[in-house]
Amino acid sequence: MVENRAKELIVIAILLALAMSVVNAAVFVYYPIGISAQWSKRPMYFAEGNNAGKTDLSGTITINLSEDDTSASITVHPSRRGTTHYKDVLRIVNGDAQAYYIGFSVDTAFDDAAIAEAELVVRDATTGALVGTVNLRSTGTT
Repeated sequence: MVENRAKELIVIAILLALAMSVVNAAVFVYYPIGISAQWSKRPMYFAEGNNAGKTDLSGTITINLSEDDTSASITVHPSRRGTTHYKDVLRIVNGDAQAYYIGFSVDTAFDDAAIAEAELVVRDATTGALVGTVNLRSTGTT
């Protein structure tokens, strides 16, 4: 009878250990990433996209615009596993009919070794066509 009780306790201990390992394996940490952008003056300005203020993996997609909407900062919480896409969080608006060429400058490169790629993908809001990509892992102007 003592042997059976000991076997039951061993089985229960093993099951508890397995359950704890499953719980521990399911805990992930999502570090926020901050991105900032700035124009020199209007008529080009920023506007929040449809997904600004929505919940992402570990928080809220935060967009902070300056009073005149010529500078913006974005905070997102991407996964360190797999791929995370953020769509329509910030828009670039042309306030007049003249065409403008814009460039993106990465002043501080994203250097988290756990993340292989970090890109800003720019698309035409009307057609969805790819305008270009900006590599956020290296400095320079695109």
